[in-house]
Amino acid sequence: MRLLVPWALCGLAIVAGPEVVRVRAIEAAEPLPFLMADDFRDMELVAWRIEQGRPDPANPLLEPEMPWDAGGVFSHGTVLKDPIDGRFKAWQVSTPLSKRFGPGTWHHDRWLTYLE
Repeated sequence: MRLLVPWALCGLAIVAGPEVVRVRAIEAAEPLPFLMADDFRDMELVAWRIEQGRPDPANPLLEPEMPWDAGGVFSHGTVLKDPIDGRFKAWQVSTPLSKRFGPGTWHHDRWLTYLE
């Protein structure tokens, strides 16, 4: 019985192999959906644009400056320079200072904030 299982799996892989490749080829030919397709009334004249990233020569440093950033700032995403106004924009996770609620208990907030 033990010898039969590997041969059965091998046979199954051979039979299923071409079918899997064909399905992937069909999926790749379809257009990629937008993450917020509901924001568009129609998809006419809408295109996907990808650009290679380039370091900014001014090497801007993003520092916490708001009260909700006092405990720390974490960037879990992309910081982009807006080509229209030239400002850097991002979403970040901000952590205000921790608050103590009693002996041995601390409350830690994490907020999703917009950075410009």
